[in-house]
Amino acid sequence: MPERRQLYRHPVNKSAQILFGGQASLMDCTVCDLTNAGACLLFATAMQLPESFELSFDFFRSARNCRIAWRNAERLGVCFR
Repeated sequence: MPERRQLYRHPVNKSAQILFGGQASLMDCTVCDLTNAGACLLFATAMQLPESFELSFDFFRSARNCRIAWRNAERLGVCFR
């Protein structure tokens, strides 16, 4: 498959948290790779997530708004907004 990303994603293996549903749902994930524009997220099992949510590396002292760009069984590609 041809590479469609505009920026090179740096490989990382970092824990993060996702918040959605008006702060009603919190979920753990692993960030596989990262740029200033987006990331690839890995989950232990297949997850149903809304099209947009917040992602944090520091238990929500700071957070990035995300939109899903692509998804497969246990991975999501997100764009930061």
